[in-house]
Amino acid sequence: MTLVTRDTRLIKLDTGEYPLFLDDFRSRTGAVIGTSIDSEALVEFGYAPVLEVPRPDVGDVITEGAPEEVEGQWRRVWVVRDYNAEEAAVELQQAKATALYGIEQFRIAQFKIGFPHLFNNGNDIYHVQIRDTDRVNIVSLRTLAKEAIADNNAAFEVEFRVYENVSVHLDAQEVVEMADAAAAQVQTGYKTIWTLKGQIEAATTVEEIPALPDSLFSL
Repeated sequence: MTLVTRDTRLIKLDTGEYPLFLDDFRSRTGAVIGTSIDSEALVEFGYAPVLEVPRPDVGDVITEGAPEEVEGQWRRVWVVRDYNAEEAAVELQQAKATALYGIEQFRIAQFKIGFPHLFNNGNDIYHVQIRDTDRVNIVSLRTLAKEAIADNNAAFEVEFRVYENVSVHLDAQEVVEMADAAAAQVQTGYKTIWTLKGQIEAATTVEEIPALPDSLFSL
């Protein structure tokens, strides 16, 4: 005996109609029932509950088939199959588009955080942001620092704000070193992104699409 509620799937035994529910049974038979009923009471009307079977987690295409009777009980049936050639091609293109979008969003996020750099004589590690506006600012600071070095201006100092929202004080040589590191890290970051995008475009299966790295930058 099974307790049938309004969410329980039913099958009409003589016609195989499925899925039906308690509201359908009520409207078709005119039976006066509450929000639940024992399954035995449905049998005389030619209806039976269909027991739930977990939907499979593995499979390209998973659809529901006609219920099957197993040892006197009706059960849901799931039909699992692989993609056909057309479906596989569509799935691959969608996966590529999703991956390409994800990589670009990853690049934007990584450039916002920036690359790790040693400050304060190597005692602290902070991140230097390298978005478009950041790079323009860093190049401008490098120009000023190079001029200070050429003029032997030992008093030159820059207060620079890092991703961690901390201000660090840099002399002219430290500004040049940070700016040169920024230029190198930008090239490294873009090279990694271009490589990943190339691998995505060349992928012939979804499984060949590369995963994102944990980070674009390192010391």
